[in-house]
Amino acid sequence: MMGIQLSELENITPYQFNLLREGYALDQESQWRRARHQAYWTYVMAGKTVENPISIEEFLPLTAEDLKAPKTKAFQIPEYTPEQEEEIFKLFNPDK
Repeated sequence: MMGIQLSELENITPYQFNLLREGYALDQESQWRRARHQAYWTYVMAGKTVENPISIEEFLPLTAEDLKAPKTKAFQIPEYTPEQEEEIFKLFNPDK
């Protein structure tokens, strides 16, 4: 619970508790932004955005402002052709 023990709650003021709560909320938001950043760049490096690039806000909206971002067709992942599927299979299964 926000990095404090229940026994410590008796010894802090409401102001100190509010500071701890705000700091915890900021840390959680920072961790979500870092996870979104990593997921977005994994998505980009997989080559799915070459034809229809999207912004990180469109990829995984975290705030109300992100939800207002214009949508693109990039959320529709294209189907692989049989030749592409074969190349991918060979890449990940070199023994076969």
